[in-house]
Amino acid sequence: MKKLLVMLVTALIFFSVFSTNMFAAEKSGVGQLKQEFESQLLQQISDTSGVERETLQEQYDKYVKLDESEQNKFVSYISDEELMSEVMKEYKSPGSSNLDVATKEEQINGETVNTSSVNNDIAIVENLSDKPVAEKEPIATINEHRSAWYKKYVTLFGIKVLENTSTLDYTRTGYGGRITGILGSDHRVTRNFTVNRISYSGKVDRYGSTYAYSNSNTTVAIIWKGVWTYDDGKCQIRVDNRSNVTGYFR
Repeated sequence: MKKLLVMLVTALIFFSVFSTNMFAAEKSGVGQLKQEFESQLLQQISDTSGVERETLQEQYDKYVKLDESEQNKFVSYISDEELMSEVMKEYKSPGSSNLDVATKEEQINGETVNTSSVNNDIAIVENLSDKPVAEKEPIATINEHRSAWYKKYVTLFGIKVLENTSTLDYTRTGYGGRITGILGSDHRVTRNFTVNRISYSGKVDRYGSTYAYSNSNTTVAIIWKGVWTYDDGKCQIRVDNRSNVTGYFR
């Protein structure tokens, strides 16, 4: 009986020490990830300027306001290749969002936001808008200069960690009138804290009397168990002469 008691006590001590060491190792690992993430983000802020710097600083300020448990989850999430790969699958799922405005008054500041949750902490958001562009120097023309954009992004605890933005600047004679040209377009990553890399190629712009659109090919690179894998896709932004905007990234 005495021998059995000694064995039980020894086992309990071993289990206690083992658990403590495991917890310490896990905490130490997360601590290192946090240190690397914070250091890298602060360096990015230091190396940039203007709007990009302000946006990065805003995201960092939101991160700092999270409690310790949420910060630990945040850096664990973005460092989890398999989780981020699953998020990207959802991010690139087939589908299209649209901004459909009914009246001329509504379309002036028309904007819509669609959100789908991956879990309680992670969400995928789509945001579309079409607004007039204020000219620095008014030009005598009958055409309206407008800017439509489509954004799709991933948030962790409300903080943007990956964002794709498509923009289309165009002109039209008026609401419901004729589209007269495309002044410019762009497809780009405007935020990326994850392990994913996205590149764009083969951009095509087209317009007719009632529509304008811009397409681009995309390549998403994801690190999977230490090896980079690649997935091709497409993104688009489209607007009609009544400011109805559609977009996708898939």
